Amino acid sequence: MSNTLLDFSGKVVLITGGTRGIGLQIGLSFAKRGALCILTYNWGDHDEDAIFKSFEENNATKPLFFQADASKNDDTKTLLEQIKQIVAKIDIFISNVSVASSVTSFEDLSLKGLKQSISYSTWPMVGYTKEIFKTFGFYPKYIIGISSTGPDNYSMGYDYVAASKSILEV
Repeated sequence: MSNTLLDFSGKVVLITGGTRGIGLQIGLSFAKRGALCILTYNWGDHDEDAIFKSFEENNATKPLFFQADASKNDDTKTLLEQIKQIVAKIDIFISNVSVASSVTSFEDLSLKGLKQSISYSTWPMVGYTKEIFKTFGFYPKYIIGISSTGPDNYSMGYDYVAASKSILEV
């Protein structure tokens, strides 16, 4: 008897910030279970050949890559229009982008920093979700928001991301 909870064959997973750190590891995990992963990136170096090799070595479905700035609505719209040319749906959306100022004391907190975090971390999750619905006609079954600087890192004072995502929950 197979465990269908771990079988993502035929599922499409969109992961913003998916070419490095925890986003990449999440993509690899889904792809090892049969999902087609669409990995986005904006800046920074990523080595597509090394990522492809990693997926191949793990018998994982080969991912697709797209460059898009998650904080720009036009990039999001263009990205999803390009994705729709390839797939008919997005089953799972993982928002894994975040920009926030680290703080060392309460005095370091500012409204400007919180607004920046909302603009670059929290709101893109909402913007992508709305645009997925406009483009595909339905929402993904699962929408997950993650903030991280990588699977092996803990960032002291990474308060703005937590605060901005908490605002959405309220």
